[in-house]
Amino acid sequence: MLYNEKIGELTQDNLVANVHVKQIVQSISIPSGTLKRGTVVDASGKIMNTGLTAYGILCDDVDASAGAVVAEIYVAGAFNKKALIVASGYTLSANDIKALRDGGIFVEN
Repeated sequence: MLYNEKIGELTQDNLVANVHVKQIVQSISIPSGTLKRGTVVDASGKIMNTGLTAYGILCDDVDASAGAVVAEIYVAGAFNKKALIVASGYTLSANDIKALRDGGIFVEN
């Protein structure tokens, strides 16, 4: 047994805003692209942009550049607004934040 073996590493990213709010995770298919942890996606796994409805937040970095992959998303919990990622040139709207809230995700400043 190795007691000094390095298994992983944690980098503080301030995505989670409140550990006392239960986080719920589910699987989703990400159709394409390279997305970072904290990316807001719609129910079809596309990065949040105009015309989409916010659904969840990616738990980990995802590389779907070679085709669709299954990834985990948060569908409930409390998250920092400044740590959330959306499409370039897009800003989360009040309707996006309401859609997340209605699903169980609390967006905090």
